Amino acid sequence: MKRLKTITGILIRDLSRNMNEVQLEKYKETFELFLKVSDQKQKDSNKIYSLHEQHIYAIAKGKDHKKYEYGTKASIVMTQKSNVIVGVASHKTNEHDSKTLKAALTHANKHRTKPIKEAICDRGYRGKKEVNGTTICIPDKPKKKRYQISKRTESEEVQKTRSH
Repeated sequence: MKRLKTITGILIRDLSRNMNEVQLEKYKETFELFLKVSDQKQKDSNKIYSLHEQHIYAIAKGKDHKKYEYGTKASIVMTQKSNVIVGVASHKTNEHDSKTLKAALTHANKHRTKPIKEAICDRGYRGKKEVNGTTICIPDKPKKKRYQISKRTESEEVQKTRSH
């Protein structure tokens, strides 16, 4: 990595020396991007993960087998019965799901004649009961199943050991 950073710095300095003012101004943003990528550290925030798609960021999943996902968060609004997609919103920053709901519903309402009255969301959207006049329905946590442990009487245990 250190060698790659050295080569990147040498190439950018060499190119900037050999270019005229117009060319330098044209490629200024590209050079800044390359320098930012070569200078970033592991613990830095706002890192660049892709040179050709700078808007991509890391999304923490919190799972052992897949700690991070790289991309852009998107919200999809579908009808309840027919699952027709009526709205899609992409988000520039990694926000909590409850904060992305307003943008998704606004986009979906633009393309409808009647506004959405009720939205059924997963538990990631908990926190808000209403957004832009739309009631938010979130399912409850699943009930814990209680298993009854039957206690065997001593006579059953004795009978079991005799039969073996």
